[in-house]
Amino acid sequence: MVNSFQRITTFFLFYLCLLPQLLTPAATLPDSRRTSSLPFYQQLEQTIAHLTDQLMAYTENVDELIPALIEIAGIYGASYVVMPKNSRRGSQTNGFLKRLGIGFLVQSLATIAHETGHALAAKLCKCTNIRVHLGDKNPQSSPLAKLNAGSISYTIHTPYIINGEAAYSLPAEGISRLQEAFIAVAGGSAATAALYLMKVISHLKHNRGKKYSSPRARIKDALYHALAPDSATAFQLINALIPLEASNDGTKFWNALLNKR
Repeated sequence: MVNSFQRITTFFLFYLCLLPQLLTPAATLPDSRRTSSLPFYQQLEQTIAHLTDQLMAYTENVDELIPALIEIAGIYGASYVVMPKNSRRGSQTNGFLKRLGIGFLVQSLATIAHETGHALAAKLCKCTNIRVHLGDKNPQSSPLAKLNAGSISYTIHTPYIINGEAAYSLPAEGISRLQEAFIAVAGGSAATAALYLMKVISHLKHNRGKKYSSPRARIKDALYHALAPDSATAFQLINALIPLEASNDGTKFWNALLNKR
């Protein structure tokens, strides 16, 4: 099973290889791919089919392709948290790469905030041995870094911090179902707050040349514009409140409220 970084790398290479393949002269292609007499859209369809066959042979599991595409879309969309839609510096390729890089950073910060939210909520509920794991855990390799922040320990497994996990031990008397629901929803709430703060700071930065009647009006304008919806915040809220799969936060939240264990 390929991990998240390998899936994204595969799709990124596929994206980079697509245009050169389309621009290859028909005379240099194998007989099975000489389709110069066909309309362009059919040539495009056959070329994509050929590349897809190669990609399928490369990947270990075809089911990983859709999650990889979703992750790339999520990372790209997260860049809009701190980059205005009208930011068009450099070529389209450089713009795409820049948005992916900034999207990685935004998603990583949101993940750290998300897992820290779970950890702090568990601490408030008197849980012990609170641990936050960041990145894909690999039992065959050592963690990149470990650090302690009070009673919470952080372990960074990979530089690719798009996913994580918060673990803890329940107190001897256990926790109530409301406390369990609080811990489940705290992750998405913390990440949403962090993303909102990023949008406020970004708006202040990109509008520093704009004149306002007062500093208060500048901050008020930033707070208002940060309420605009974005894909990263939407994902955090959906994951926190909607039971999409057996172990996501939304499922844990509603199971705790409805006392389904």
